[in-house]
Amino acid sequence: MSEPGCLYAYFFAQLMRNKYSRHFHSKAQHQLLRAHAETVSYVNKALSDPSTACSDLTILTVFNLAYHYLAMSPEARPVYATRRRPEQGPLRSLRLLNLYGGPIEAASMHREGLFKMIELRGGLEKITIPGLAGLLCYADLIVATRTVQPPRLPFIPCVKGVDLDGPLSRTRRANHPLRTLGQGFSILDKLGSSSPLRSLDLQIALHRLSLYTLAVDDYLAGRSAAHSLSLLGEERSLVIHTLMGLTRAVTERCDRADDDLLDLCHVAALIYSVLCVFPIPAAPFGLLVQRTKTLFGKRSFAREWSEAPSLMLWIASMAGIAALGANDCASRSWFVGLIAHGARKLKIRSFEALKGRVLLEYLWLPTTNDGDGNDLWDELEGEGEGEVSVHDDEEEEDHDDYVGVAPRLHPLPDG
Repeated sequence: MSEPGCLYAYFFAQLMRNKYSRHFHSKAQHQLLRAHAETVSYVNKALSDPSTACSDLTILTVFNLAYHYLAMSPEARPVYATRRRPEQGPLRSLRLLNLYGGPIEAASMHREGLFKMIELRGGLEKITIPGLAGLLCYADLIVATRTVQPPRLPFIPCVKGVDLDGPLSRTRRANHPLRTLGQGFSILDKLGSSSPLRSLDLQIALHRLSLYTLAVDDYLAGRSAAHSLSLLGEERSLVIHTLMGLTRAVTERCDRADDDLLDLCHVAALIYSVLCVFPIPAAPFGLLVQRTKTLFGKRSFAREWSEAPSLMLWIASMAGIAALGANDCASRSWFVGLIAHGARKLKIRSFEALKGRVLLEYLWLPTTNDGDGNDLWDELEGEGEGEVSVHDDEEEEDHDDYVGVAPRLHPLPDG
């Protein structure tokens, strides 16, 4: 902090955190504006000198501007804070995720400038200030998750040389109460794919998600095998970076039918991640629900409902929970219908049976998800539709020309 500009940047970032985490008086607002102005002045001066234009200190200073958007309008309560929301957590405040994944937003202009500086510097690996490269990666990851886009920076941990996959791999123990998590995804191999590399990458991401969930459960239960919060923070970033790196652009065209199932699994995993792994307050539930609806509307998924009904039931359950956060009652009702169809197909008659036979085979954290899962089941029973009632003992007829579940229920609601 030998440079006054860096000190002002630090003050600016801290005042921004104070603004959204505690009482913020008028004097502090004046200090915030001055710190911002001094930081911008320092950056402009540093950029005019080739010897400091892309230095670590200049990158650090621009980072503080890029990820602390200063809104000049009066503070308004974010839309996501006024809605009924699904349960999210745990570890919401770990590494200030509750602030940077919520009220504190990125400034796109400064962020683009920051990426250009990193590029001119030669990449994150050229940065020498300890932890700065990992911090840049983490901030980029938060924005990627908020906007459902691939991260723009490669993964680098904040602690150099830390082993992450080793500790994660040891979380799956024979006596772990959630030991079955992730095992259901083996059905993807049986179904096959015309994109085997994408399928493999997705299964690696799903495997890491399940292992991280086991680690979190160890921590919450206070078991001797529990990882430290510092290690959990690094593992969480790795797991989410792996998953977000597989995100398709909205405009990316895919004509292979079996890729639709991979995309459905990926979106369901994204929903799970913002519920339980990376619980950002500004979770993009609306966008994730819309993508799920779009994928279900592309074709019937008749083969998948026939050969992998439990996987489809898990996907529908994730989407149903997300629809609560999207404030989309029509979509939620439609997904409840899908859940009812799958439950009837598997002869599941209670939420506990659904959780034990299906949800815990894929991705599910009971401490976070059980409440919303119970609510979904209550809605399912409350609707009492004759055709999809799980209490109807008659089996559905299997037809060779079966066209999938969606046409047998009501149509997809409009986005």
